Amino acid sequence: MNHSTSPHPLDVLTSALVSWTAASTQIVDHMASSPNEPSYSEITAILTSLIRGTLEPLTERHAAEDVEIGARLAADAIDTLMREILLAPHDPPPRNRAERRARRGGHR
Repeated sequence: MNHSTSPHPLDVLTSALVSWTAASTQIVDHMASSPNEPSYSEITAILTSLIRGTLEPLTERHAAEDVEIGARLAADAIDTLMREILLAPHDPPPRNRAERRARRGGHR
């Protein structure tokens, strides 16, 4: 019986995707606040080039087949996330004290 203490591969992938989401949000926010006011397409082009160059060493550290499998898996994971996680509208903010109390579930 295998009593491995290694995390499940989906936990590793999930953690990596969440970490990258946080970092990439900061990068895009920084780029968008540039005095040049780059457009969405400019930010996308710059970020694509930056990421591609940064990931280039992976091709030296891993076999080409492994990089290909990882790329397909990452693309499939992101497609799945984009298809399955939907944004729902927020409830409007409460207008008065009674509504705030009702949302909290009682009187305080």
